[in-house]
Amino acid sequence: MGLTAYSRTSLPPHRGVLRVRGMVGGARVVFDAHGVPHVRAAGDGDAFAALGVCHALDRFFQMDLMRRALAGGTSAVVGERPLGDLGFPPFGAKRTTVDADRLLLALDVVPSAQRTLERADDEGRALLEAYVAGVNAGLEILRVRRPLEHRLLGLEIAPWRSLDSLIVAKGMALGLSFKWRSVPVLAAVAERLAQHPAQLQALLPQAPEEACVAQARWLVDGVSGALAFLPGAPAGVGSNAFLLGQGRSRSGSPLLANDPHLQLGLPGVWYLASVKGGRYAAVGATLPGAPGVVIGRTPSLAWGLTNAMLDDADVWIEELDGTGTRHRVDGRWRELLTTTHE
Repeated sequence: MGLTAYSRTSLPPHRGVLRVRGMVGGARVVFDAHGVPHVRAAGDGDAFAALGVCHALDRFFQMDLMRRALAGGTSAVVGERPLGDLGFPPFGAKRTTVDADRLLLALDVVPSAQRTLERADDEGRALLEAYVAGVNAGLEILRVRRPLEHRLLGLEIAPWRSLDSLIVAKGMALGLSFKWRSVPVLAAVAERLAQHPAQLQALLPQAPEEACVAQARWLVDGVSGALAFLPGAPAGVGSNAFLLGQGRSRSGSPLLANDPHLQLGLPGVWYLASVKGGRYAAVGATLPGAPGVVIGRTPSLAWGLTNAMLDDADVWIEELDGTGTRHRVDGRWRELLTTTHE
């Protein structure tokens, strides 16, 4: 059997009736000519469950790989492999999937997601659980018609959990947070400039662009270890957004545009959908693995997202004692909390 025919046998059906545990009144999903699902249900929970089914059938490998990677499990899927030109870390240093796993474990993504889940209110938890039930209903089909990627990698179809959705959301937040990466670099640059104040002139705006880039690299490369563990973004990344009032548009309606500051990928980050339940009605970009529309519009309003690069993280250097088991806090030694990852 050729690869094309082999892959076709794994395509999930988009026609038929699927029973979802916990559904009250059911939902109807119609896929338009562009493959965009239009979900219609009497209640919000049923609508979110139907969206979960759609995500599972169309994007489960993407969802599964995200939760594994963010939990520090990429190497368990593909082994230790070089990350190539993905910018981890910048300036050409060679890192592997093991380095990425160690970083994500150190960043505590899963425990952070667990703490967020524990603080969820009753309504939010109920809608999340409805979405999860929909994903797992879709997985019953995928266990029979396993996605091609799962077949090739020999991966089992593990159930989706509410925690997994929070892990995906934390991963999005982490990817859009820059201060934890930039502060060590800027601190290193400031330290170098303090030692060589004359070099500051080369970084001022009137200097030629080539000189600025070369000098910035000299400053950063000159600080030993400052970037040893930091993933970097490629050059030319930026965000933009604008809103045009209705009095300034030819149509007489306001215009909203935004760039959510994300790189292109295959599959894409977003999954377009139209979702209508009881009180909930929105159309736009959803995030596979998480319920609801992230960027889009309702019948009465629209919203967008872009990255403001806010002060969203704190970075500090810990002082350890000679044994490496205690750290200094307010002049006193405290025992380190340790976690072992196998």
